[in-house]
Amino acid sequence: MTDSRSFWDTLPERPLHLGVLAFVLLLYVPMAGSYGFWDPWETHYGEVGRQMVERGDWISLWWPGSNQDNPPAGEFWSKPVFTFWIFALFMKLFGLGAEGNPAGEMALSFKVEWACRLPEILFGALGVYAVFWATRRLFGRRPALIAAVATASSPMYALLSRQAMTDMPFVGPMTAALALAAVALVEDDGPELGRRSKGRLSWPHHPAFYLAAGSFLVVVLPQLLVDSLQLRVPVGGRRFVPGVVYMLPFVATSAASLWLLARARHPRQLYLHLAFTLCAVATLAKGLVGVLMPGLILVAFLAVTWDFRQILRLEVLSGLLTVASAGFPWYVAMLLRHGQRFWSEFFGDNHWNRLAVGRHGDRGTFEYFLRELGIGTLPWCGAAPLALAAAADRARGKTPKERALAFALVWFLVAFAVVSASMTKFHHYILPAIPPLAMLLGWFLDDALAEDRAVTRFAVALTGIPIVLLVVRSLTFDKQQAQKLLWLFNYDYVHNPRGRTWPTELDFRTGLWVLGAIAAVAFALYAVPLLRRAGVVAIALAGTATGLYVIDDVLVKTTPYWSQKAPIAAYYQAKGPKDRLVAWQMYWRGETFYSKNEVYDHRLRNEEKTVFLGDRNQEDLTAFLKRHVGERFFFIVEQGRFSTLKTLLPTEQGKQSLKVIESSTNKYYMAEATL
Repeated sequence: MTDSRSFWDTLPERPLHLGVLAFVLLLYVPMAGSYGFWDPWETHYGEVGRQMVERGDWISLWWPGSNQDNPPAGEFWSKPVFTFWIFALFMKLFGLGAEGNPAGEMALSFKVEWACRLPEILFGALGVYAVFWATRRLFGRRPALIAAVATASSPMYALLSRQAMTDMPFVGPMTAALALAAVALVEDDGPELGRRSKGRLSWPHHPAFYLAAGSFLVVVLPQLLVDSLQLRVPVGGRRFVPGVVYMLPFVATSAASLWLLARARHPRQLYLHLAFTLCAVATLAKGLVGVLMPGLILVAFLAVTWDFRQILRLEVLSGLLTVASAGFPWYVAMLLRHGQRFWSEFFGDNHWNRLAVGRHGDRGTFEYFLRELGIGTLPWCGAAPLALAAAADRARGKTPKERALAFALVWFLVAFAVVSASMTKFHHYILPAIPPLAMLLGWFLDDALAEDRAVTRFAVALTGIPIVLLVVRSLTFDKQQAQKLLWLFNYDYVHNPRGRTWPTELDFRTGLWVLGAIAAVAFALYAVPLLRRAGVVAIALAGTATGLYVIDDVLVKTTPYWSQKAPIAAYYQAKGPKDRLVAWQMYWRGETFYSKNEVYDHRLRNEEKTVFLGDRNQEDLTAFLKRHVGERFFFIVEQGRFSTLKTLLPTEQGKQSLKVIESSTNKYYMAEATL
């Protein structure tokens, strides 16, 4: 029988790489825009992007959604800007948010879901491809393919690649940065790069140079342009210093960074420059963790391998200049525009307090994320413990493969330790640990196959089958337990440890048990000597089937119960020119986004805003309605509050006319009444 390694070695390189990208896109794209945004994160972040389009302000971030906002003016300072730049650009590309567009454009079509989720998919694909590329360079083709499939099909990674949130714009670039750093530090320098010159200018003639320089300029130039044009810093009276003055230092550091890049002599230096740019992007997407986590991983790798000479190969000066030039202009612009208030909210509350004190979110100890890794990597979790143990045993740091194992293992452990040490915890915080775990799984499953390690393969089956079945059992104890899949990206568990009311008609237990059985059979095949190659393929197919089932069945079918798209679409279909929407005791965020914030628009007088929350919400709602007797209103309200809403209507005619016009969700109603 022809060894499978020879088969993989016969495949042309370019089609192999393109095939990996095609696999990811075929997995993620087809259903991506066919379901509404989930409350609260997708609608919250989507509204920040929409506000950017509406205001034309590409520096400050805004979310004026209710009287409970902090800061009260509606500034949004909990996340950096990068994700919202992408959302705003894609909204404009899709023709959304322009002056004169229909009021119901967000609710009456699925254009905005496609606009905001497609870039998330691209960042997810970037992470998968980076895992494939690095594993291909460090371990070989078949391990790389296994690692790519494991990354793409892991439920947590797949779900977050299909959610309009800030996590994939952070994890995708950071994964690519660490993959580049792994190759740069593990591989030898090799021969020097060829060069091109024009006059006194000279630069490396290598695809990685053009990619690194182009990526750097794409990240830096728009920032410098926006900050130069839109930033004006008051200096007393009516005098202002234009933003271009404050951007001049970044122009200088950018020029120095490009000069150092042009002097590169080895591919390693080009890879590292691109990695530094990607770390800057991750910092613009999620904050300082985008550069601090990779930094900790690199330091830990040098400590584990005890090879501090590698510091000389890290291009530290180039890295500092690149990260400063690509990652910091927006932060400087925000500090100049908003001063201490921005510093306290963004760095004090949303960095320090989340990490060291504990802010909004869950709490837990070091084992907190073990369950989420199990569910989030089903069925690959079956082989994960042995893969980690084998890597720890063989990552001695002497040969290139051993150093590669050490890098991937350190990457996983540091990512796990950082999020575990944080006082504030959400389930999806463990996402950065999945790519290195997939790399180790690719190496481990292939190594036991190629070297015919029968005992290892039997151990994988012996431990993997019960692990997979236990994880499936935890998801199917009753119908509502399937919500644990949704908790990989949504946080109902913060409000209620049992989660919000589960739709009685939804039952995914049969599908999950079928997938668990398929995975168990695949692990069993892997243990049989004559069927071991088929077993690896079966594990990959089981993983792919699980990923597809989670994002195209579970996610799509549950979305209507966690999205306000249908109720608010019903409002726009039924409303007249003068009718208005009222959100009473609603702080889900969808009522803001899907109505294009007609309920709490910053241009409305306070007495005309139709969000009623907090103290005196009942009195304020009744007083508002009394001022508008004779008019028709639509109400978005939680189902449990509907009977109380009727008592708050100020006229008997209003009480009699109140009726539900949309009730497809089990969480809220869209109702109407003529006062």
